[in-house]
Amino acid sequence: MAAAAFTWILAAGGARLRTLARLPLGSDLKAPVDFLVGAWVFATAAFLAGWAGWFRAPVLFVFLGILAAVGEWRRPGWRFRTLLPTAMSAAILLPIAIAPPFFYDALVYHLALPWQALQEGRLAAHSEDFFSAFPPLAQMLFAAPIAAGLLRVPALVQMASFILAGGATTALALRLGAPRFAALCAGALLPLLPAVVLVAGLPAAEGFAIGAAIAALALCLGPESRRAPIASAGLAGLITGIGTAARLQGLPWSLIVLALVTLGPAPRLRRAAGAALGWAAGSLPWWLKNLLLLRDPFAPIGWRRPGIETLWRDSGGQIYLAAGPADALRALGATLKPHTAYALPLLLAALLAMSGERPRRRVLAGLAAGAGLVAWAATGSLPRFLAPTLAVLLALAAAAARAGVGRWAGGLALGAAGVLGLVFTLRMLQAVGWWTLALCAGLADLPPIVVNTPLPAFAAAEALPADARVLFVGEARGFAFPRRAVVPSQHDVSPLRDPIETLATAAAARDRLVADGFTHLLVNRAELLRLSRDYPVLPWSTGAGQARFQALLVQCGVPVVKVGETAIFALR
Repeated sequence: MAAAAFTWILAAGGARLRTLARLPLGSDLKAPVDFLVGAWVFATAAFLAGWAGWFRAPVLFVFLGILAAVGEWRRPGWRFRTLLPTAMSAAILLPIAIAPPFFYDALVYHLALPWQALQEGRLAAHSEDFFSAFPPLAQMLFAAPIAAGLLRVPALVQMASFILAGGATTALALRLGAPRFAALCAGALLPLLPAVVLVAGLPAAEGFAIGAAIAALALCLGPESRRAPIASAGLAGLITGIGTAARLQGLPWSLIVLALVTLGPAPRLRRAAGAALGWAAGSLPWWLKNLLLLRDPFAPIGWRRPGIETLWRDSGGQIYLAAGPADALRALGATLKPHTAYALPLLLAALLAMSGERPRRRVLAGLAAGAGLVAWAATGSLPRFLAPTLAVLLALAAAAARAGVGRWAGGLALGAAGVLGLVFTLRMLQAVGWWTLALCAGLADLPPIVVNTPLPAFAAAEALPADARVLFVGEARGFAFPRRAVVPSQHDVSPLRDPIETLATAAAARDRLVADGFTHLLVNRAELLRLSRDYPVLPWSTGAGQARFQALLVQCGVPVVKVGETAIFALR
């Protein structure tokens, strides 16, 4: 109920802004766009509060109350029937969506960063964490339910964003000429695609970025671009900017939408300028945060700091890691191979749709899908990053089902994607134990799916002094830790390495840590061993440094907290 209320408030707030600005928007796009705009308003307000040092529960609740008070509740013009098929397919993922947070990325940054900001009462420049420079829109949204103690709500909000992204996919299919039933099927398949298997039920940001890209594309190819060309271009830019504020993969889709705007009706220059200004406003939470905190508005783009090669490896940045073009193509082909069984029929149906009568809009959509594939290869080739391109192919396959042989081609392509998606999803749900996770009483009761879990030690850390400030060693998951902490990601070199390797004794290293404001060290030995095989997490780089680290722990004495392999040592 809390997740539904939160989602509804965001959408109602966005609807109020849309009606006040008299933005041109068809009823099939109103719900997805209103939700994104409302999410942007709340995230921007939360960011400004955090920058000012007011990132606290009462402030966030006041923002939410204001959004609810001004929201459009009477006649927002939403079409729930368009969203119902996607909601039914997404409901298959409820066993993991209502579970306590267990997703590794969420424990490291999607939930951990807003949790850390709430502990500190502000947004700070955490240079020890790569992910702190990433787009923060979802993190700012998740801060409100986290502050209320509703730790299972963020995953359900992500599910809602996927349902609304499915609605945008349906709207795109209808604007490309698809029969209504086929368009509804295209939207319903989005949460079940094997490329995004289970992602719709996890606390992450993918749904916001996918929904923004597809809604903006539908806006560019719909009647709004002819009725109100400048206003629709500005709105499309705003929406893609919101997608960029959610995930970096939204940035290339912003360029794709800008290109479509310039190919639209006159006046093209003014429309392009409006789209660019809209993008700057929509992406504000990302670039302004980095400008104010890091003096680098487009961070982490262009970063070359130690450890980034592991980030490219994990995100599938084959272009940056391959020995040459041939090596990169082989790696990309290997990534795509498991998905050809459903992606290839979708592609063939899309080509058929592009060859029919009056194909201009469908050809533009196909070109956008092709550009999205290139962007996927350039920005990170994880399968889930391909979701916007696959959503466009779903819409085109539905459009192919208008008549003739296209009915068979489009229907078979959508059917193959649905069957394989359902099989993939059910297999993954079986692998995680179906309702086992959902029935867990709390974070500390999660089964071994959370590897080397530090969560029981986090619960015991409630005994630490209220003014404690803890440096994590060998543990990148900071979510649910009850005190202020510095938590380097798995891709970052440990801040402890410099004093350990540059100072002569362990006592000097301890004095440096105390002078830097640290009161404790948290060491997860099992996780340190696991991560050190592939990531730069070790607090030493030489044998002498390893000896000094062991001596430092000896000097700290008996741990004040020890649960399993996780221990907390007092520095003083």
